[in-house]
Amino acid sequence: MDKNREQDNPKTQDPDILKKLVRFVVKAKSAKSLIVNGGPDTGKTDTVTETLKEEGLVQNKDWFMIEGRVTPFRLYQILFKHRKGGILIFRGTDSIWSHRDAVLTLKSALDDDDESRVGWGSRRTRSVYMMSREAKEAYNDKVDQEMQESLNDRKVKLPSEFSYRGKAIFISNLPKERFAPEIRARSLIFDMTLSG
Repeated sequence: MDKNREQDNPKTQDPDILKKLVRFVVKAKSAKSLIVNGGPDTGKTDTVTETLKEEGLVQNKDWFMIEGRVTPFRLYQILFKHRKGGILIFRGTDSIWSHRDAVLTLKSALDDDDESRVGWGSRRTRSVYMMSREAKEAYNDKVDQEMQESLNDRKVKLPSEFSYRGKAIFISNLPKERFAPEIRARSLIFDMTLSG
């Protein structure tokens, strides 16, 4: 994606334009992410969630709200859990932008490919690089089951890589310049900052 997709307007942003962008993310294969930024109480979250509902998408089935502090590895877990599709709404998760590992993980997840490859090599993951596609899928299914049964996700060894087919919408009060350039380059951007 390029900077030509960015919606800038010195006046108050029109929520109808934001609705169109959310619909575009829902429907277009090429649109994997959207950044919605601006001051508090500008209707960012309400406009996004109402539009998703108008499109017939159901929360916790088709789209998921992620809020607050997210560590880099927790982000990897979230992406793995929702790897088969859906839209992740990251609301106020500004801690992501100060962690290089989180930015690189998002960068991989939001690549333009239909199935982006996301990886994390550590003691908390099991190496699956040499496994066949079928063996990887079987391992992923096993991990899904373990995550459902476990009260502590930290005990579950995630695979060291997986395919990600989902999308993301980032909602924040931060100015757009505070978002990592790698993510801005892969995202539509809509600024709801109120100005006089």
